[in-house]
Amino acid sequence: MAIQAFIGQITEKAAGALGTQAYTGVGFQPQVLLLFGVGGTADGSAVHFLMGFGAGLSSASRFAISTISLDAAATSDAENVNDNDKIWSLTNEAGTIIQEMDLTSLDTDGFTLDYTVNVATDNLLDYIALRGTGNDLTNRAIKEFQAPAGTGQQSYTGVGFRPDVLIFFTSGPVA
Repeated sequence: MAIQAFIGQITEKAAGALGTQAYTGVGFQPQVLLLFGVGGTADGSAVHFLMGFGAGLSSASRFAISTISLDAAATSDAENVNDNDKIWSLTNEAGTIIQEMDLTSLDTDGFTLDYTVNVATDNLLDYIALRGTGNDLTNRAIKEFQAPAGTGQQSYTGVGFRPDVLIFFTSGPVA
């Protein structure tokens, strides 16, 4: 299996700036884009934990999840976001979206994002761009499902092919 991968960090638009931003230098046209970050402006620790993850295969196939875990003095334990219409979404302690982006395109040498909400400033946002060569990474899908209430095996269908790899993400606690 031959997979090309590029790991990078996004230099975000200035706080308040909206619209599209192209990111180049990947060296190939990605087939999968993964975004991840913790809402911080530098390495280190904080009182609240904020985490986001997004994945996209195209402008029509993407998702974003984020969660913030508040300290003991806060009025609630966590705020969670699941969004199947964006590739990135972060909330603050009040549950207000502070940064949101959509995947416009996967380009010849990178990708283009559309900032639709941008209150956040200088968050560290990393990405992984993936591309298969030949017949590798030809089948890709993003699918949302509800975990069963009980234990035991559960079948999920509707992907359209037999996957070689599964990657699962959740923004909330698993009961």
